[in-house]
Amino acid sequence: LKTYKKEDFEKMIDLIQSSQFLKGKNKRNWKIPFDFAIQTENAQKILDGNYNDGNNINIKEIWN
Repeated sequence: LKTYKKEDFEKMIDLIQSSQFLKGKNKRNWKIPFDFAIQTENAQKILDGNYNDGNNINIKEIWN
């Protein structure tokens, strides 16, 4: 189990706020719920930039 620091959570919140997909700008209007964001695998994907605008090509194909 990976442990995240306060700085990691701050970065994750910034990344979520800058991701149109995670804020609901997708075909299903899905917005990231808190419990989804704090799951270790999902948190790491967010921190890795997988949901950053322009980096989420596969997500755009599925959700838009």
